[in-house]
Amino acid sequence: MFAVRGEDTQFERLLNALYYSALVYAIVFVVAAVAGVDKSDVVAFYHGQKSLAEDLAAGGIIALALPAAIATIGLWWRSSRTVRPGVLKFIGVSPSHSVSSGWNEAFSREGTPMLRVTLKDGRVVGGYQPQNAAPSPRQPPPAPSDSASSARPPAPPAPSPQPPSNA
Repeated sequence: MFAVRGEDTQFERLLNALYYSALVYAIVFVVAAVAGVDKSDVVAFYHGQKSLAEDLAAGGIIALALPAAIATIGLWWRSSRTVRPGVLKFIGVSPSHSVSSGWNEAFSREGTPMLRVTLKDGRVVGGYQPQNAAPSPRQPPPAPSDSASSARPPAPPAPSPQPPSNA
């Protein structure tokens, strides 16, 4: 069974913001250490003793290159069908726990899934999704075929408007 998360509380949003901020700073520090940046370089940047080209290069790397690289690596990791499952198996983590949403998982599988939805007011609705049903409730119903429309009796003509009486 897959649970779809509800709305985050303000505290959970704060924790997520702090976590991702710490993650970004950690990545910047690791990249700086690998690139050979030391304390004197950071102090020189802070005091404005580096050239404009060095400032622009550092800003471009921190603001553009690192986020793009992180996003690309994350996308590659999520879509990998060989490396990710192998690493997760090696460290003993089941890949089934990584589902983007319960709906995506339910509708991507073969067969007839049993759906159970808990509404915001606490009511639980459940049932089987037919094989040919669309997962989106916004999909318009199919248009009636010609044979179905010819089997019905014709609709009565609309009444013609009557002139107003002067009584």
